[in-house]
Amino acid sequence: MIFSDVPLHLIFVLGIIIVFIGIGLKDHNPGIVVMGLGLIIMIFVIIQKAIEVFGY
Repeated sequence: MIFSDVPLHLIFVLGIIIVFIGIGLKDHNPGIVVMGLGLIIMIFVIIQKAIEVFGY
């Protein structure tokens, strides 16, 4: 594992945790917002990793 990947992995795991918290609150509007925030975080990390691997 390259140490430059550690922050991306931590942010990705944090995004997954946020999505699970949002699923727990899904009956309320803040839960939907939290799930969306977690999804946006995970998409951001995936795009950053793709840019790092394939270059831009």
